[in-house]
Amino acid sequence: AVVSTQSTGVSGEYGRSRVVPHIKTYTRLSPDRKKVAWFLLTSANLSKAAWGARTASGALRVLSYELGVLFVGDGRGLDVGGEDGMIVPYSTPPKPYEATDNPWLVNLKYNKLDT
Repeated sequence: AVVSTQSTGVSGEYGRSRVVPHIKTYTRLSPDRKKVAWFLLTSANLSKAAWGARTASGALRVLSYELGVLFVGDGRGLDVGGEDGMIVPYSTPPKPYEATDNPWLVNLKYNKLDT
């Protein structure tokens, strides 16, 4: 399941614990979570609108055009944080969702304001 690979957007050291940026990031961390194998910063969602889908005639229909930047290391991984390391927009290691957490969904009503 996709949710099992997601983590919260908590970023206490950057003052963004309650507001997740609209950007999308996809990251492959090393097993010790101290290096980044690759990091994709993009506007693309994981959706048919963003990535496209085939129509009945076989044509590719893309509803949204997206832009992204892929950062890759030299095979040894990029350091996370520190003076010379890569800064990612959330705390590392990322905090996995707990059973009581729910990913944000556009079609649900939320009573708390994002501040």
